Amino acid sequence: MGILRRMRKAIQSGRYEITFHATEEMANDDLAPEDALRIIETGGTPRPYANDPRGRRYEVAGRALDGRGALVVVRFLPDGTLRVITAYAARSNTQ
Repeated sequence: MGILRRMRKAIQSGRYEITFHATEEMANDDLAPEDALRIIETGGTPRPYANDPRGRRYEVAGRALDGRGALVVVRFLPDGTLRVITAYAARSNTQ
C-alpha cells in the first residue's frame, strides 16, 4: 500500500491524532483540524524526511477548506496511528 493511501486509510478509520503543537500552529494561520485532514485526503504526493531521529515523517501539500495552499507534516507511530505534527499555510514567494 502506498504511503498516501495508508495515511488516508488511517484518517478514514479514525486512527489519527493531532498534536497540541499542530493545533497551535494551525490557529496561528487560521487553519482548523478539518483543514489538515482535508489536505491529507486530497493533497499531493507526500515528501519524505528520513533524517529525523524520531522516525520518518512526511510533508503533504494541498488546499485548506477555504482554498488556500497549506502543508501538513505527519508521521506514523509504531502502532500505525497517524500523528499530525504540524500544519501551516503555504507562504508565497512574493510575501
